[in-house]
Amino acid sequence: MFWTKKTSFTVNERFEGDETVVYTDYGRGLVFKRFFEEEKFRKELSLYEMLKGVDFVPSILGTVSQPEWWGILMSSEGESIPVDDVEDPSVLTFINRSLTILHDRHIHHHDIAARNILERSDGTLVLIDFANGAFDWECRKMEVEDEIICEDEETLDFASPSDPLTDFCSLV
Repeated sequence: MFWTKKTSFTVNERFEGDETVVYTDYGRGLVFKRFFEEEKFRKELSLYEMLKGVDFVPSILGTVSQPEWWGILMSSEGESIPVDDVEDPSVLTFINRSLTILHDRHIHHHDIAARNILERSDGTLVLIDFANGAFDWECRKMEVEDEIICEDEETLDFASPSDPLTDFCSLV
């Protein structure tokens, strides 16, 4: 959906990353993620579109695509969980469930971290930031050509309910 309506947006918080700027309007429950590169915008948007209707990702409300200006408007889903909560069994179950569903859809996240897991007011968790995401075939190609192990596979090993709670440094 291309965002054509003018929407009043009050910036309450601004976070600038290497490839994006994220603006949050807490009063309206909106987040606008602006991309510096069109390719990154198109990739993340395509991943979100493949996940439409999944209960643990934000709703995409619209997009902006103009020369040198790309962005995604989405629902604001809460605050990032504290880093220490990554070791909580319920969070590990969420990570395991989320990555399993993503992989069933041939999507890899590649940046599971406390900052990318939000907690809604009702206590449910949401996974955000698919900027480093990849399709399954891209991950397999990287593993073969570059001999790099998929980060999601390592994370799934850590989040597996059958594993003891040990070294979770890759999750924070």
